[in-house]
Amino acid sequence: MPNQDFQSLDPRRIERLNQFQKEVAYLQRDLDATQERYGAAADVSEEALCCPVDYDAAALSHIPQSILDIDYGCGDPTVYAEEGQTVLDLGSGSGKHVFMIAKKVGPNGRVIGIDKTPAMLEKSRAGIPEVMVNLGFPKPMVEFRRGLIENLKVDLDDFARLTQDRKIDSYDALEEIEQALEQCVMIPDESIDLVVSNCVLNLVDDDRKKQLMQEIYRVIKKTGSVAISDIVADRPIPEHLKKDDNLWTGCLSGAFQWHEFHQAFAAVGFHGMTEVKSYFWQRVEDINFHSVTIRAYKGKVGPCYETYRSALYTGPMSQVADDDGHVFVRGKWERVCEKTANLLTRAPYAGQFMVTAALEDEAKKIPFDCGPKAEHLGLSSELEKKFQEALDGGSCCEPGECC
Repeated sequence: MPNQDFQSLDPRRIERLNQFQKEVAYLQRDLDATQERYGAAADVSEEALCCPVDYDAAALSHIPQSILDIDYGCGDPTVYAEEGQTVLDLGSGSGKHVFMIAKKVGPNGRVIGIDKTPAMLEKSRAGIPEVMVNLGFPKPMVEFRRGLIENLKVDLDDFARLTQDRKIDSYDALEEIEQALEQCVMIPDESIDLVVSNCVLNLVDDDRKKQLMQEIYRVIKKTGSVAISDIVADRPIPEHLKKDDNLWTGCLSGAFQWHEFHQAFAAVGFHGMTEVKSYFWQRVEDINFHSVTIRAYKGKVGPCYETYRSALYTGPMSQVADDDGHVFVRGKWERVCEKTANLLTRAPYAGQFMVTAALEDEAKKIPFDCGPKAEHLGLSSELEKKFQEALDGGSCCEPGECC
């Protein structure tokens, strides 16, 4: 396709180019109020930026004091990291939580910190050699990248290099830069076991919070999860508070409403949202702000196949509904697809359900209607007999076990 001015392109291409130019302007903008405040706080600790958090001293013993002194957050999501995992820390700041996670995942794990503030990145990157020596790891297994947590595809250092002195004013130029960026995606699709963040989601512009959630979902593996500590509000935040830079950069006026925090994870496809910790932080005008740590899981999206399995909710509630709309009455067997059966044997549901073993191979891809009135399709008399035998005491997953 020959070079041409973008005004001669069809409307869809013009719109695509316009949107990309807006994104370029956003990525290239000068230091915002958040970067200015946290840049200064990289050298001199600012108490107003954090809620008091008690950490296990053993989890900190390998980290230089200069990094421990610069700590801003409202919880401790690091405790959910496991050995061998690949973990992504959004808004990694001084690197404290990345280094805490490094000790948990071990030399065969990997930890990536994302931050947009150059001063914080300078501090965190400088700490890598000493932390690796203190841990006794043969080579570094942590890295810090400069990026926006709401756009995990673009490494800002790569972006600056690729767009320097380049005009993106035609479709040819747009295709060229997009292809170049595709070759250096910062965080690839489904590459992360666990995403953590500590009091940074609230710093993302309101009109980009949906994109933020979509990006978190994109990078997590199908069996992965999140552990997010953030500030939430118990009622809507008025516009005059949102325009207060001190309250915004102080993690208050950009906070989600409490119920919207859970809904934001559900809206992009997560399931099993569980609030594992919360406490009151402070009150501004008539709004109560709390620190909340939430766990959410990926894996419910995808086709449903029949393997003739059923699940029984064991309590303590009289009935529960999952994020797919299945209603489970305590003590009553409900037929479920293979995907749902497997989900119910994993966190956060494990221990609450008994699940029968599969009576058919999922590879046969027998359709299953996973709606509220799901029925098994093509259930032969022989399989019906086997199914009943399972319910009468045959092969079955006990609470907490996995079939």
